[in-house]
Amino acid sequence: GNVITLDGYTVILGFKGKFNGRFLLNLPFSEALRLHEVIVGESVDGINDEVLFTVSEMGNMIAGNAVTRINDEFKGANIRLSPPSVFVGNDVKFFNFKINAYNILLKTPKHHMRINIAIGEETK
Repeated sequence: GNVITLDGYTVILGFKGKFNGRFLLNLPFSEALRLHEVIVGESVDGINDEVLFTVSEMGNMIAGNAVTRINDEFKGANIRLSPPSVFVGNDVKFFNFKINAYNILLKTPKHHMRINIAIGEETK
């Protein structure tokens, strides 16, 4: 259905242009802390502003790269991203209202993250 349940850190970025929608990146708590440790070089043991910023920037980089590729491939798409927002929690319900969403689960034996992309109808 259109309801997804999220645990951990979630970045959300809206996009607008020829296609409208939103990009969502979800990392379990342990993955977000590990990402921060790898990128920043310091270990943390809980939710803090630095981890929120690291996760936000990761979402911004992934979505920004995707938008650049879409704009290069589809001339005139003129897709632009909103600034990222991050929320943290367990068993957070997220509902996609009147829009189709697609899940991408990225897994290795030790790590995983989820990308959920919702794309509205083409704007005129």
